[in-house]
Amino acid sequence: SYCPYCRAAKNLLAKYVLDEEKVYHRIELDKVDDGEKYQDALEKLTGDRTVPRIFIGANCIGDEDDLEQLEKKG
Repeated sequence: SYCPYCRAAKNLLAKYVLDEEKVYHRIELDKVDDGEKYQDALEKLTGDRTVPRIFIGANCIGDEDDLEQLEKKG
């Protein structure tokens, strides 16, 4: 919730109106009891435990920089 990179990613995603079928979910690791387990799972899935880790569908696109680059590409 306090990470500047996570905040930037959330601000970028907030620009888009999503319909009921295209849902944006977030998990604030410092707000859940088992945040460390989520980071462990992220590392197993993506090879990295840093946040944000952004998934589109079932694919991890990377972090906030990767999200910004994807938006620039359209």
